[in-house]
Amino acid sequence: MSHAARIIPWRTWKACGELILVGSALSACSTPRDLLQEYRRAGFGDEQSFPVLDDSYRERIALEFEIIRSGRIEPLREAMRDSNRHVRAFSIVALGVLGDHASVEAIAKRVDDPETDSLVGGAALQALGWLKGGLEAVRSARSKPRTFNRHLADIAERQIGDSIDHAARVRGAYQLGLRREDVGSARAGGLAPDFAAVDTDGRPFRLADVVKKTRVLILMFVSADW
Repeated sequence: MSHAARIIPWRTWKACGELILVGSALSACSTPRDLLQEYRRAGFGDEQSFPVLDDSYRERIALEFEIIRSGRIEPLREAMRDSNRHVRAFSIVALGVLGDHASVEAIAKRVDDPETDSLVGGAALQALGWLKGGLEAVRSARSKPRTFNRHLADIAERQIGDSIDHAARVRGAYQLGLRREDVGSARAGGLAPDFAAVDTDGRPFRLADVVKKTRVLILMFVSADW
């Protein structure tokens, strides 16, 4: 094997389900990280406010990239019922990004539920647009007394009706990856860190390529973790 084996107790060896050298209890298995549990423990500030933008912000964003890139659907479906509304909202967004069409009905119910707050409801509208489903729920969102949701409902309905695979575009952006040390590294007056992304037309973008051609560049991120 290319990786080193480690000595573990019998009960752990048995849980791993690997038959290695009987008697020596050697195993190369390792316990997979529970990324969603790490996300639950992240700092979100007051329950009724937007997530805090302190050091925990770096951890949250990095974990979101890891969770989506892992592609694990079932934990995200379960997290739609989480007691933390920020976890519920992110799980819904992630299911939309991952193209989990089997969750459309459950996500649409979040929009119709009068107990759903604007954070979770907004996430549900985004996800339905990417999944191209739940049109009736999207249209009903306009009747709710929340302007923010009406705006997202307009976007979602357009995405449902067009031929573009918006979820695939967002997945592509996540697959570009993110280094934890880069989150929050931009500082006013300092050098802008290079990064790659996908623009609204689905074209690849790299800052280093653009600054070769122009001295002034305005970047606008319409949807953000605020």
